[in-house]
Amino acid sequence: VEDVGHDLCTMHLEAGISLVVFDLLTSTAHVVVLEDALSTEPTDQLVIQGEAETPVAANNGHVELLDDLADATSKVPLLRESTRLQAAVLVSTQATYDLTKWESFLGPSNPDWWTSPNEAAEFYHFTEAADLQKPEAQSILKECDMLTWISKEDAPVFVSNFGPDGPSQNRNHYLHHPEHARQIEAACEAAGVECLLAGAGKPDAVTFLLGVLKGGEAE
Repeated sequence: VEDVGHDLCTMHLEAGISLVVFDLLTSTAHVVVLEDALSTEPTDQLVIQGEAETPVAANNGHVELLDDLADATSKVPLLRESTRLQAAVLVSTQATYDLTKWESFLGPSNPDWWTSPNEAAEFYHFTEAADLQKPEAQSILKECDMLTWISKEDAPVFVSNFGPDGPSQNRNHYLHHPEHARQIEAACEAAGVECLLAGAGKPDAVTFLLGVLKGGEAE
């Protein structure tokens, strides 16, 4: 719980929102198990939020924006449970895990920032950059592009990518540039999904979540 933040946990608990901390690298499976475990509890409403910092923040976005993977016809009870979230907080996230799209909104990166010229290809378990043009690679890139998954049925999203605007100054800046957040905001706006970008004078993540989960307005 210390990794999540004591103050954050306290604010949630005082507002009547329970917390479960788990590894978002296997997040979809955890959401399913959690839903199943709580399905027999006498709760008025089961609400699940996702909150994470990079590198799992983008994975959190995958779970939040991905269509429900529940199989209502499955004989396995767990597989009938929903994988959907009701809110997501993304901190220092990436807009998409189709790395070939980054240059289109971030501009070119410095080759010295990468471990090798083939790092992007190796991210998808290919060997060389040229492999990303292969049909099998294109299908993987499409599957990793969260921006194309956003639809009007998706839950509200809070995105916080602080840092200077303008050309990226180093690898960390490139990976967490504020433009990643604006790309998510634009895609959400086009689809009719509520998306709040962190900034001066705007609600923080806890206020946003309380507004969503408790049915109030974030101020």
